[in-house]
Amino acid sequence: MGFFGKLFGKSSEEEMMEKSSRIVSHALNANNELKKVISGSGSVASIKKIEEASDRAVFDVSNSITSGGMPPNIIPDLLRFMDFEDDIVDSIFNLSRAYVRYRIKNRKLSEYVTRQMVKMCNLSDSAIKVLLKMHKASSVSEARKLRFEIEKYEQAGDNIKDEMVAYAYNTKMDYKTFNHILDLAYLSDDVQDNCEDVADRLVSIFASIIS
Repeated sequence: MGFFGKLFGKSSEEEMMEKSSRIVSHALNANNELKKVISGSGSVASIKKIEEASDRAVFDVSNSITSGGMPPNIIPDLLRFMDFEDDIVDSIFNLSRAYVRYRIKNRKLSEYVTRQMVKMCNLSDSAIKVLLKMHKASSVSEARKLRFEIEKYEQAGDNIKDEMVAYAYNTKMDYKTFNHILDLAYLSDDVQDNCEDVADRLVSIFASIIS
């Protein structure tokens, strides 16, 4: 029996797993759309639609939590957990808006930023896929092992963020480009940070359920 089976009972596990995993799947879809935005073939509007769908999914699963037979002491943690999942989608949407807000005119700088953004998107993609696996974890040890995988991706994202910040400070460029690179560095890092927050909260709730 997986995480939601322990929360809602085996008969409801599949339904709740699908509802919560839907939010993380929206994050994965949003990240894929972000890759298209970076390559020039996607649009922020497409990510906005995914963000709105994620909000509806959060509302749906939150209603299931509050209307079911959940112990009152765990309901706030579960609701916050769903919000944390939605934060991943929100951070991707915010990043997409920042990316298209300003076009770097210098070709060398633009190509550098594109390379770094692709790296960040790939890290986010890997972290989100691990989160989907965590939803099916059947033990705290399994969930913790997967959480450590996400931490590695988050640390790799930190390194890229720091590299981008250092590059901005150490390379000659105009002020708008400088601020743009810093914005993208920190907003990209937010996505991995949010993935790690979800993983931490999931392990914490999981541990409290079976302890």
